[in-house]
Amino acid sequence: MNELIEIDKVIFEFINTGLANPVTDSIMPIITEFKTWLPIYLLGMFYLLYRYRLKGVYLLLVLLLTVGFCDLINAQILKEYFARVRPCRALENVNLLVNCGAGLSFPSNHAVNNFAAATVLSSYFMRKRTVFFFIATMVSISRVFVGVHYLSDITAGAVEGVIVGSIIVLIFRKFNFDKEVTESIRIN
Repeated sequence: MNELIEIDKVIFEFINTGLANPVTDSIMPIITEFKTWLPIYLLGMFYLLYRYRLKGVYLLLVLLLTVGFCDLINAQILKEYFARVRPCRALENVNLLVNCGAGLSFPSNHAVNNFAAATVLSSYFMRKRTVFFFIATMVSISRVFVGVHYLSDITAGAVEGVIVGSIIVLIFRKFNFDKEVTESIRIN
C-alpha cells in the first residue's frame, strides 16, 4: 500500500508541478470552479424544462437525486472513512492555485458528482455522452492541476460516480419509473 501511495505522490507532482505552465495555471482554476459551470448547468436545466416539460422535471429530479446521493455518501461516509489529507496540506512545493480547503481528499467530490451527472445524462442523451464525460474529466483533472487532489482521488471519485449513477438509472428503469421519459427523450 505504501508503494501505491508513493506512486500517487509522484503522479501528483508530475501533473501539478511538472505539467504546470502559464496556460494551465490560468485555465485550471477556472475549470475547477463551480461558479464557472453554474450558468451552463442552469441553461441545461432550463432547456430540459422547456423542451421536455414534465419529462424534463422528471429527468432533473433523477439527476438531482443522483448527485445529492453521491455527494452525501462521499462527503459524509467515504471521505471520513478514508480520512486522506489533501496534497496541498500533506506535501511541500505544491503548485496551489486555489484555496486548499479544509476537507479531506479521497475520493474527490468534484469527480463523484460530475461523473454521476455525466452517467445519468448519458443514459438519456447517448449522442452527447462524449461531451458529458469530457466535461466531467476536465473538471476532475483540474483538481490535480490546482493542487487539491491526487490522481487516485479523482479516479476513485469517477468510478464511484459512474457506479452510483448507473445503479440509480437501473433502479428507475427496473421499476419502469421512467419508461415514458426514456422512450420520448432518449437520443441514441
